[in-house]
Amino acid sequence: MCLGVYGRVVEVGADIATVDLGGGIVKEVMVGVEQLREGDYVVVHAGVIVSKLSREEFLHVLKHIEDSAETLSGTGTLPLEWLESIRGRVKALSALLEGGGDQEVV
Repeated sequence: MCLGVYGRVVEVGADIATVDLGGGIVKEVMVGVEQLREGDYVVVHAGVIVSKLSREEFLHVLKHIEDSAETLSGTGTLPLEWLESIRGRVKALSALLEGGGDQEVV
């Protein structure tokens, strides 16, 4: 299974964009979509932006991740420490909706 990570574009160049992935993690990645703008919410996979999301889609994804983690935790499938880790990640990503903060590019 391949996973993508979610983030918000903070700077766009010709072929490279800087993306805030939340929690102080900022990466330079390749631009793989058209008409990318600063402030866009994106999915990054293997160092490439593979999709753009609207603010509503981004909110929906965060809610879905948190709800799924809660469900798995309730069944005993997901250890409590993993649930707390997921909650922390969702909180960090939610901060991007409020503009995030100045982060150092990794």
